[in-house]
Amino acid sequence: MPAVVQSPEVTARFQKMGEPMDLTRLQYSLSGVFIGVPWQRATPDNPVEAPLTKALTAHPLIATLGIFGVLTLMLIGLIGLISLLRRYPLAAHLCLALFAASILGAALFKWRLGVEWIYWDSYPLVFPATTLFATGVQTCLRVSKTIPPPGRMITRYLSAVIIPACWILTIAPFLLLNFRYPYESQRESFLHTRGRHEPWGTHGPYTSPSKIITCHLWRHIDLYDPRALLTIRDAASLKAQMRRADAINGELYFVVGMVVFAEATPPDLMNLLRNPTFFNRSKKLWAQEPIHHLEAFHYHKGTTTKLP
Repeated sequence: MPAVVQSPEVTARFQKMGEPMDLTRLQYSLSGVFIGVPWQRATPDNPVEAPLTKALTAHPLIATLGIFGVLTLMLIGLIGLISLLRRYPLAAHLCLALFAASILGAALFKWRLGVEWIYWDSYPLVFPATTLFATGVQTCLRVSKTIPPPGRMITRYLSAVIIPACWILTIAPFLLLNFRYPYESQRESFLHTRGRHEPWGTHGPYTSPSKIITCHLWRHIDLYDPRALLTIRDAASLKAQMRRADAINGELYFVVGMVVFAEATPPDLMNLLRNPTFFNRSKKLWAQEPIHHLEAFHYHKGTTTKLP
């Protein structure tokens, strides 16, 4: 993180990607941090998101018990931390330091970087949230010793088994998506572009002649496509590659990452890519967060004569 914070270019990206905190973003942040799953889809038609609202609709009893059970245990954990502060001051202060770190981390994004809202500024809150949950379970187990049976067993199983199990079942669809889909579809973008013509690894060190031109905006794909051009960031540079593709009778593909940021920068490049005279959007590669969506465009050969 220090390296990222000190990079002016990345800071500028964050400032473009950040969004004002509204009710939707507040729900997204609180649900993601304290439950582990976003409250609703960030993009309505995204097939690789499993929001919490979907779990509540599909399994209302399990999801409700899991959600409110976890939140209740966190509240009990907060009470337990206050008790811990009296009995074990050092351990309590170490736990409270996590809260201070989370506040400073969020404040860094907000007032030092000038980023209104980005999911990353909520990540420091994960540590105190897990601390509260673990402390809540431990507090329930400790208090259960003073409860006569069968209340003792009910308290123990409810806090240490049933609620965690319901929570795991609630977030299971989200976890399965993490196993099934990549965080960002770099391999799929290669297979859809250069990989359609030149399978990965078949050209050795990629020194043999090629008629396939691939460009990636705001993304690094060196592992799969070392020949990809990563510095085509304006319409003039893209037009030069279009003319080059026509000259060699080749194929030109352009993959856009951080689409929201690309649209916020000078619009000439995206306007050219979305002009159906010159390009068609051949594929959209979804991700769980909008900043990791990829859009692939394929150039219509021979259309440079229509450029203004």
